[in-house]
Amino acid sequence: GLDSGILNFWPVLTLNIIIKAAIYILLVAISLPSIFSQGNSSAMIFYIIALIIVVPVAIILSFIMKYAVAYAVINKMKVAPAIKRGWLLFKENWLISFEMAIILFIINLLIGLVIVLAILVLAVPFLFLGLVFYYSFSVIGSWLIAILAFAAFLFIVVSAGAALAVYQISSWTGLFLELEKKSGVSKLVRVVNNMVK
Repeated sequence: GLDSGILNFWPVLTLNIIIKAAIYILLVAISLPSIFSQGNSSAMIFYIIALIIVVPVAIILSFIMKYAVAYAVINKMKVAPAIKRGWLLFKENWLISFEMAIILFIINLLIGLVIVLAILVLAVPFLFLGLVFYYSFSVIGSWLIAILAFAAFLFIVVSAGAALAVYQISSWTGLFLELEKKSGVSKLVRVVNNMVK
């Protein structure tokens, strides 16, 4: 595992730097006119229009990066060919890529809500114990409960975040393998085809 990680470290890092740099350069480029023309309504209008254009471009670049990383790691491609193949794969499967992103966003949102609810539910007994220790024993006891509560909440957030990260990476990898085999079909296309039939 360590050897594999070292082998793929530089291509993945390079791809991340290239794509992130491209996104940040675009954002800085559209922000400069509004920064240097504060209070100018035309600069603000330009910024809003440019932002509407740049946000989809940034999203597309993130899709290309996911596929390029998959090409670099799974197919052992160099950085430039991986980016080119990533672009071609996205261009041929842009609809299913957006569908995957929306599905994963909804899953993240739902799990985030579950985590918040779990923390709120767990906060009640910790708060009760903290008050009991504070009034019955000492301030040190209540601080120990507070530290224990923080550790428990941190464990929940980190564990859920790690599980989500693994799920997302495996989902995109699975999609990449399906698209490479030309067997991935958009759910929207399937629904429309079924309605037509």
